[in-house]
Amino acid sequence: MEFEKLAARIGKRIKELRKQRGLTQEDMEEFGIPYKYFQRIESPGSHPANLTLKTLLKIAEALKVEVSDLVQFAEEAEGNKAAPKPRSQNKKSPR
Repeated sequence: MEFEKLAARIGKRIKELRKQRGLTQEDMEEFGIPYKYFQRIESPGSHPANLTLKTLLKIAEALKVEVSDLVQFAEEAEGNKAAPKPRSQNKKSPR
């Protein structure tokens, strides 16, 4: 799949999850993602944002989902109609 199409699919998925959580694009600034950059993530058009793993982690944390939920597209999830699994709050204690 070419970069532009993948960026558009990921952006659409992120937008769906953000709206499900009742968050605005402006709210994402609270999680360290600048508003203008986040606009480009959700609506890449001819200038898609190049997402880093760090940004995907921030988005997943903000939306309370796993990173894998950000790249699970509707046609892939047809058989699995369940909502995204909440992020696990279990943290391993340091040794």
